[in-house]
Amino acid sequence: MAYSTSTDVFREQIRVAVEAGGGNRVWAGIGAYRQVADSTVAKITAARALGARGIVLFSYNSTSAGAS
Repeated sequence: MAYSTSTDVFREQIRVAVEAGGGNRVWAGIGAYRQVADSTVAKITAARALGARGIVLFSYNSTSAGAS
């Protein structure tokens, strides 16, 4: 999971993960709930370019629906 709102920081985190684990093992977790849509799309594009196997989007709203 790389939840930074900065695409540059995110890119570096994913680069390190792909180098350490191999692209076939890394799915980039993006904290989509923390940023605007354009920033999320930029991170998806960056993760794909770096060789991440897939993308996982996390949204606080989906995990807290109906919670008190």
